[in-house]
Amino acid sequence: MYPRWELDPRAVVSWIGAGSIAVLVLVLWFTRRRLSWAPILLVFASAVTLAPALGFVPVYPHRFSWVADHFAYLGSLPLIALAVLVADAIGRRFVPAPSRARAALALADAVLVALAARTPRSPWRARSWSRSRRARTSRRGLTTTRARCGSTRWR
Repeated sequence: MYPRWELDPRAVVSWIGAGSIAVLVLVLWFTRRRLSWAPILLVFASAVTLAPALGFVPVYPHRFSWVADHFAYLGSLPLIALAVLVADAIGRRFVPAPSRARAALALADAVLVALAARTPRSPWRARSWSRSRRARTSRRGLTTTRARCGSTRWR
């Protein structure tokens, strides 16, 4: 588990994240007629889906730690859609129409190659995760007594 941390409200560094998000929302709000409603709605959708991870909504993992980072995956989907919208807008503005499809494919290929290069180092691959899970379970002395119910007992 992650250790709990204390934020100092008097320190300027503690307010950089909240201030940058507020500036982003204000910029999107005042440019909504020029851009459209999509960017600000995607930012708000991300904020709503990140609320459990940030601690605004009480969830079970917060009983043990202030970090519930597995909820962040859901909140990243609107931000990924926003990144695609930004890339599309940049492509429409700066890339000529005949080569736009080729540039989009090249960008998609670059993203896939970067993600594929990252994957082998991931500790959450199926085989390594199951091995480490078995090792942790046997070290703790935890045995499963009823597999259907998932109940456990200590040795």
